Amino acid sequence: MRALEVKNLFFSYDGKHDAVNDVSFAVERGKYVSIIGHNGSGKSTLAKLIMGLLAFKKGEVKVFDEVLSTASLHAIRSRIGIVFQNPDNQFIGATVKDDIAFGLENRLVPHEEMEDIILKFADKVHMSDFLESEPSNLSGGQKQRVAIAGILAMSPDLVILDEATSMLDPKGKREVKETLFVMREENPNLTILSITHDIEEAALSDEVIVMHQGKVILSGNPKEVFAQEDKLKAIDLDLPFIQKLKKALKKQGIDVDNFANLGEMAEFLCR
Repeated sequence: MRALEVKNLFFSYDGKHDAVNDVSFAVERGKYVSIIGHNGSGKSTLAKLIMGLLAFKKGEVKVFDEVLSTASLHAIRSRIGIVFQNPDNQFIGATVKDDIAFGLENRLVPHEEMEDIILKFADKVHMSDFLESEPSNLSGGQKQRVAIAGILAMSPDLVILDEATSMLDPKGKREVKETLFVMREENPNLTILSITHDIEEAALSDEVIVMHQGKVILSGNPKEVFAQEDKLKAIDLDLPFIQKLKKALKKQGIDVDNFANLGEMAEFLCR
């Protein structure tokens, strides 16, 4: 089943230039898909169109086979969770506990059930020791993990990450990524769409979509996409470290093309 289907989507801020220009792609349920591209490529605008925060001028968006429209917007949003770029802009509660509770309260979850749900998801993102902490006492990575806990507590089918790690230090980025991959292992049906600048994150995704000047110029699994080095260089996108390493080893006569991650490659090289 497709979690998301975008067909021939167009959007313009000024009525003249298309920020999203004839974009089409599909995301199967349970997949982790990264959309990469520089600022101005249209990827964050695309996320807002999928969420119904902007109205596209032409095309179609389907979320779990339901066409996005004014009538279906509420039902579709109930199945989507979104984590934004700035962790400070989405921390609503006075404490970690209050923040995770916010979405549950809006859905009228009974208080006796809410307590267990909060504890469950705070524990999953390793924030159960910080339930009474105020946001000013948390790092950026911790705040994003709280945001993820609040979203997952509402049991979404699709999570959209809109540059969710771009303002974090390396430790914060690692914490958020690890949290997401653990969540996905626990719930194989959870679909993740990550709008990101992070090439290393994209390399770990199931599929990668590359946008440039409002258009999709490449898509496929990471191996297929990052094999298109010339096309990526033409738009000033770098290769992930694993691809650079494979290329360097190949020059030394060591073929490691079949290895999907650094762990497998290291094990092979150490034999």
